[in-house]
Amino acid sequence: MKPKNAVCIWFDDDAQKAAEFYAATFPDSRVEVLHRAPCQ
Repeated sequence: MKPKNAVCIWFDDDAQKAAEFYAATFPDSRVEVLHRAPCQ
């Protein structure tokens, strides 16, 4: 069984691009969930 990691990253802008770039650096990684904070 492969180990699983859950990573939380915070960005003010372009969080989705950053998460996809981060996941692309690790084999068999993917972005499964993206939560957006409400804009104020």
